Amino acid sequence: MNKYKSYLTKLADALVRTLILVVITIIVFSIILILCNIMWSSYQYTHIGQKFAEFYPERAAVISDILDVNILLLAFDVTYYAFIICIVLGALAQLTSITRLLYTPRGGLGRLVFFGLPITSLVAMPLQQLYTLASLEQAYVLALIPTLCMVQHCFNYTYWLIPSIVDVIRLIDFKGLKSQIRGVIDRINAS
Repeated sequence: MNKYKSYLTKLADALVRTLILVVITIIVFSIILILCNIMWSSYQYTHIGQKFAEFYPERAAVISDILDVNILLLAFDVTYYAFIICIVLGALAQLTSITRLLYTPRGGLGRLVFFGLPITSLVAMPLQQLYTLASLEQAYVLALIPTLCMVQHCFNYTYWLIPSIVDVIRLIDFKGLKSQIRGVIDRINAS
């Protein structure tokens, strides 16, 4: 009974931490987007900004289009997709023991490079379609900060809460099977 209570306590703790992480990520990403919007608006009024818009009108239009949407909704959408994809991939990695073999031995920077950056590509794919961006690179830049905020925490949560398939196999009682195999081996050795 204490195992279940301990697990439920861990689960409740993880849910609260996840909620806090998601809210903080949305707030921080919104602030970053607001600052980008202010800087882009100021840049457009400079001589260099006007030349940039003149020489690269498609890039200037993309930047303006992204920064003209509802920033809170944009931050929520990007964070939502980052969280869902990171938690699903973290669960799959934990079930298949990839977390134990490839994720856990690495340091924080290694985890971000080998897991965070590729997962950002996966997060960018639905964002490209959702916001009708011209290229995956644009969606990648948009998804980078929330995904990097989410990936380590999601992998850690799934590591704490989900057993790997190896752990599940160890829990299964193979005593009866072991005794049958030993009996067969003993009969083979006796003959």
